This record gives sequence, C-alpha cells and structure tokens, in this order.
Amino acid sequence: MFVLENGDKIRGDASATTVIDYTLHGLDNNVLKQLADGQLADAIGDLYTADSTDVVSAITLVNTDSAARTVNLYITPSGGTARRIVPKDLSLGKGYSLYTDGTKLTVLTPAGAISYTVTPTDHGDLEGLGDDDHEHYVLADGTRAIVELTLTPQASSTGAEGTIYYNSGDDHVYVCVG
Repeated sequence: MFVLENGDKIRGDASATTVIDYTLHGLDNNVLKQLADGQLADAIGDLYTADSTDVVSAITLVNTDSAARTVNLYITPSGGTARRIVPKDLSLGKGYSLYTDGTKLTVLTPAGAISYTVTPTDHGDLEGLGDDDHEHYVLADGTRAIVELTLTPQASSTGAEGTIYYNSGDDHVYVCVG
C-alpha cells in the first residue's frame, strides 16, 4: 500500500495516449473507495492527489491497444521529488494488465493468467533455482527483485507464450516465446 499525506500524488505516463486504462483503489479519509480512474497520457500527469492522509491499496493498469506499450508510475510527495514505483518504461503487451499493491507487482495476460510477479528484495544477483520457487534478479535499472516462478513439468516446449516449464531432472527452466 502507498500512504499519501495531504498534497502527495500518484502520477503516470505511457508511450501512447488514451490506450492505458488506470484505476486506483484505497482509503480516502478512512472511507474505502475507488480513488481515481482514467487513461494515461503520453506525458507525466497526475492520477490522484491526496486531500487528507490517504491510502492507495491497489493500482491497476490495462493496455487496451493493439500493440505493446510502456508505462511509468511515480509517487510524488507534496513539494518533493517524483520517485518511480514500477520499473522504468515497463512494457505491457497488448491486452496485458498490471496490478500493484505497493509490495509486489503482477502482470497478467489477456486471459488473466499471471505472466510474472516481481517483489522487491535485498537478495543478491541472479541465483540458481536449487529448491526455491523463485529467481533473484537485478533489474536493468539496478533495482533488485524476486521473480516468482510457477513451475509446471512438461515433456515438450509447446505452450502458451510466457509459459514457464521445466523437464524433470533439468537444472534450468524454459520460457515459451510464441
């Protein structure tokens, strides 16, 4: 969740205007409600400005375009500097959606399946699978993140785009690309 003081803002932009829908849900002055909705512009704009001590518990973005688009989200304290709350220029495929509650970010396919989930961490660089159900990555901007994997045994490489699978006995995973 994101705690906002009076005058703090959630801001965002996309690589194209009017193709990324957004909704913000949370508490406004202790009342649970939809805080804001609309479409991202192609320049940084305000999505929500707190008028009291407010809590944004969920931000959802949906790419309604027929092409992949990049998105950015920021939190800007009143009189402060904007700070990113998702990786810079995060790509959302056509029909994909993004959900963040401030503790993790999940991207869903158009069918509603989890494409990937990123959770901030202070773990080291890319590590082996071992007995874990996740991988540790350092993102391009230097941010560290855990990517949770749902591993499904498969005998072949056929599967939906983005499907992660492994063959029994392998020490690595595969990702279907199309």
